[in-house]
Amino acid sequence: MRQNFRNREGAGRPAPRSGIKGYLYLLYTYYWQMLFLNVCFCLACIPVVTIPIALTALNRVYIKLCRDGVVLFWEEFRGECRSSWKKSLQTGLLYGILLFVCYYLLSLSGGGMDLWGMLTGIAGLVLFILAVVTGAYTFILMAVQELPLKVLFKNARNLAVLCPGQSAVILVLVAAFLLWRLSSRCFFC
Repeated sequence: MRQNFRNREGAGRPAPRSGIKGYLYLLYTYYWQMLFLNVCFCLACIPVVTIPIALTALNRVYIKLCRDGVVLFWEEFRGECRSSWKKSLQTGLLYGILLFVCYYLLSLSGGGMDLWGMLTGIAGLVLFILAVVTGAYTFILMAVQELPLKVLFKNARNLAVLCPGQSAVILVLVAAFLLWRLSSRCFFC
């Protein structure tokens, strides 16, 4: 037992850089800074319009932390909010409209078993899946690369197709969250 304690990071040993050990090391080392950053993220999301800006900034900080191993949380968050607000708002508006169209198509289906209900339901579900997966990739790419929106959308679409395993993980996580919210007493609570 004592031998395992001595083999930890420090005293000339490098910190773990990848895998679950690297993730747990970052979580343990920067727990309070991550908590503060998530509170800042929630406060920045209070006006609903700023959710895309805060999401891009949060992605930027965590990606930089994972890549470099160290980051100035508040400075990086604030700097990314200031530098990408226009592009983030445009992207958020686009995906907001797309999700509204999905909701509208799914509500048109009404759970009916007629042909029109099934077609609108399937179209709404397919559009929802595409919007969720490409939206997840778009906001991460926006935090990493300084590209025009058209190129970001193309790259996000290509990643969604070329990485089916990761796209499936995104969909499973979103589905689990939606099921959890639907099973709770109030959807908006």
